[in-house]
Amino acid sequence: MAMTNFSNKASILADFWVGYKDDPTFADFIEINDTSFPLAHLLKYDYVLLTEKGEELINNLWIDFLEYLDVEDNGYQDLTEIYFVE
Repeated sequence: MAMTNFSNKASILADFWVGYKDDPTFADFIEINDTSFPLAHLLKYDYVLLTEKGEELINNLWIDFLEYLDVEDNGYQDLTEIYFVE
């Protein structure tokens, strides 16, 4: 099973948050992860350096994200490989 690298995880999570944070479909999921999504966004744009705890938050969010969308980790490069709505 391919695994998405950490940098891509953070980027995908950040892109999802920016694109869907105001979508009522995902309101509960985003609210529950109200710390981890912004952290992924800050990491994507090099505003923060993560501690082990920060990496753990991103990795846990990634697991929850994949479960929420009911997909397996196939070594994704970007959000459109996982979720795309026209």
